[in-house]
Parts: sequence; structure tokens; C-alpha cells
Amino acid sequence: IVPPTVAPLPLLVISRLLPFVIDESTNNAPLPVLDIIKSFALFIVSTEINMVAAICIHNATVFNGYSMMKNCAVQIKQNKIVDVFNEDRLNSKVFKADTSFIDAHGAYVAPGFIYTHIHGFGGYGTEDCSVKSILKMSEGLATCGVTSFIPTLYSGNKMQMIKGIRAVVGAMGREKGARI
Repeated sequence: IVPPTVAPLPLLVISRLLPFVIDESTNNAPLPVLDIIKSFALFIVSTEINMVAAICIHNATVFNGYSMMKNCAVQIKQNKIVDVFNEDRLNSKVFKADTSFIDAHGAYVAPGFIYTHIHGFGGYGTEDCSVKSILKMSEGLATCGVTSFIPTLYSGNKMQMIKGIRAVVGAMGREKGARI
């Protein structure tokens, strides 16, 4: 679920699907291409996820970093995960009227990536020391499952480094994709 034009949910959130999917029968072999495409359907469907106060993504296979949890739901309020539960509990929970429900149709839901060292992406980079390039990196990275990143500067003379730092600081808070 990567909003290409909306800032993603913070940190380990369900705002992104992994660019690879783990086969639940072996816990390590890649799934067939059709299953991967099905998984990414949820990625594309929820481009407006941050514009809603409360969301419940249900009928999902949730990957929590350790295991695959089938038939689960994830409840998000004010851009934070507040609960992960099975479909049986979904039917007994009470939700506020402003909750939006997204049926994942069994697709995989997983935490987003945090890119801790990146000089550039998609033809944009830190070397030109521009806010525009940093913001374009943010948008591009979001399409690949990255929720946060650290724009990494190349070493250079003092003025070049200051210019690069100013570009990164100028982009912070203005991201339309992955957050800095």
C-alpha cells in the first residue's frame, strides 16, 4: 500500500508491501508471479490511505517479520497501528463510523522498508544538492515499499556539504512519499 503522492504511515507500518513475497508453505521460496501480482494489488488500491482517520485492512495475510498470519486484520488510527487481530475478532469488534474498511482479498501486508543509506533513486540524487531531487527521491522510493529514508551525501568540500545538508533539511516535512 504505497501512496505515491501521500506521505506514508510512520515506521513499521502496514503502508508498504515487500517487493518480494515469502511462500507460506516453505517460508522462503518466492511465490509464483500471479500471487505476487495479487499481493501488489493492495499496494495499488490504497493510494489514499493517509487521508482517512481510521482504517481496517482485513482478510489479509500479515507478515510481521517473523511469521505469516493468515486471515488477519490491521486496525490503523491517526496513522498508527493500534491492533492486529484475526478475522473472527473482527466480527466482534466495534468500530467508529469514520472507519474505512479495505478488503485485502488475502494479499500480503507487511511493514515498510527503511532505507538507511541512499545517494539517489530514479534519476534523482543528493549530488546536485537540490530540494527538488530529494523530494523526487521520496516519491520514487515510495513506489518500491520504502516508508523512510536517509538521503546520504557524498563527501565534498565544506560548501558542497552545507549545500547538501540544506537541501535535505529543506525537503524534510514536504515529502509526498517516503519520509526523511
